[in-house]
Amino acid sequence: MFTGGLALPLALIVIGLALPAARPLLALAGLAIMAAGVVLKFILVTRASFNQGFALAHMPVRGSGHAGGPVKPGWSTT
Repeated sequence: MFTGGLALPLALIVIGLALPAARPLLALAGLAIMAAGVVLKFILVTRASFNQGFALAHMPVRGSGHAGGPVKPGWSTT
């Protein structure tokens, strides 16, 4: 992710701005950034899909009152 999404586009942008004949490298840098973003989103979504939930040790308290009982995934708290 570092090479494809940051290092390569940065190098292409620097070269594209330094050499007027190398302007198409700016478009290639944009495509590399876009591809890295797509891969990152794919990784995040596929890894998040494996999470089936988590259990809280106790319900958090907001304001005054006392903490409630534990909450388990898929269980109603009402």
